Amino acid sequence: MKSLAKRKANRNSKYWANKAMALWHNAVMAKWGGKCAVGVGCKGPLNCHHLVTRNIRHLRHDVRNGVVLCAWHHQFSPVLSAHGAPLAFAEWLRKHHDDIIAPLLADSRKIIRADYQGDYERLGGK
Repeated sequence: MKSLAKRKANRNSKYWANKAMALWHNAVMAKWGGKCAVGVGCKGPLNCHHLVTRNIRHLRHDVRNGVVLCAWHHQFSPVLSAHGAPLAFAEWLRKHHDDIIAPLLADSRKIIRADYQGDYERLGGK
């Protein structure tokens, strides 16, 4: 079996993970209207940020687990950014989008086997 055929046969290969991630990115951008969720003092290009770490693999491609942030609010702001000021960002997120956080945290504690090919298909891949 050729290398590509082996990757396609494995539902959790990097091949399917990358294809699902591209669709996840597009779906998260569409959900947030292609604008930074913070919306004030934005700088730089837009990024999609995982609210729950990608290491929780069954939530990696879950659209609820994504938020669009400008580069400033994603990494660089010392006052309010997901990576630069994570506690302030978590507090802001709870204040403005608490409806997103509670179900994600509940789901993050579940033990579910990841299925990247299934994620790809659920996100509209053919």
